[in-house]
Amino acid sequence: MKAQLKRHMPVSKAGDRVPLGGRLSLFAPPIQVQRSKNSRSKTSRCPATRAKHLRVSGNYSIGVDVGTQSTKAVVYDCLERTVVGRGAYAYGLLPCDKPGVAEQDPATWEKGMREAIKQATSDLDPSKVSAIGVSGQQHGLVAVDSHDQVIRPSKLWCDLESAAEAELLSQAWGVDMQPAFTATKILWLKNNEPDNFARMEK
Repeated sequence: MKAQLKRHMPVSKAGDRVPLGGRLSLFAPPIQVQRSKNSRSKTSRCPATRAKHLRVSGNYSIGVDVGTQSTKAVVYDCLERTVVGRGAYAYGLLPCDKPGVAEQDPATWEKGMREAIKQATSDLDPSKVSAIGVSGQQHGLVAVDSHDQVIRPSKLWCDLESAAEAELLSQAWGVDMQPAFTATKILWLKNNEPDNFARMEK
């Protein structure tokens, strides 16, 4: 067994087996890193180095969260280590009388990001922003065509309309599939909106 696993490990330029981590790392010796006494790490995180880098590239970082009910943004000053700006843009679900349906227009998220970031940076110099990180809600289905155009409103993680498809996939795959999962929503689209499914590129 060990011999079989070792054959599948990547090989370094020196011909040594490189451990992949986890259990496979048990079958390979640790890699020894040699440095001269005067060498310095390229990833130094000393305060002086960090401060010099931020003075050149900008000391603000923006964090954006695209949620189900709103998009929020904060600006963090990496030198002062404090939040210096906040912004938010609220929205809701598209109106629908059918039970269990939860859909939104993806264009709303784009507008929400613009408005939230605009609010958060209204009293700041945008040129000092060096990084932007974005997080978003999971499992929503955004169907787009070959031109990257949105085909229909997004079915969100909390949309339960694909409950029947979830049951079918659970039986077929032998795992617990939930209506919240994207796979069930794709199958729902195929079964209920075949024209939109045919147009969907990704």
